[in-house]
Amino acid sequence: MQDFRNCQDFCGFKDLGYTSLPFTKCNMQFNGSLVWVRLDKALATVDWILKFPSICLHHLQGLSSDHKPLWLASDDVNARFYQSQKPFRSEAMWLKDDRCEDMVHLA
Repeated sequence: MQDFRNCQDFCGFKDLGYTSLPFTKCNMQFNGSLVWVRLDKALATVDWILKFPSICLHHLQGLSSDHKPLWLASDDVNARFYQSQKPFRSEAMWLKDDRCEDMVHLA
C-alpha cells in the first residue's frame, strides 16, 4: 500500500473525494468481523481538476457485489439526474371530465 501512496505522490495525483456513502467495500463476514472500507477512489492531477472543477465522485448503492458502484459526474449532470420530483396535486377541474373516473381505475 505504501508503494501505491508513493506512486500517487510521485505522479502528483490528488484524491477527488466523494459524496454520499462513506465506504465502497464490505468484506461480507457477518460473524462479528464485518469490515467496511473506502478502497475505491478517483485520482487526478491538479491540472485535470482545474480543467474539470465541477467533477464529483458519487458512491452509489449496490446490491449484487461487495463493492459499491462509482459514478464520476459533473455537477450539471448530477443535477439533471437527481432532479427533485414535483409532488402530484389533484385539480378539481379534472373531476368535471367524464373520463376522470375511468382513468383513475385504469391507473
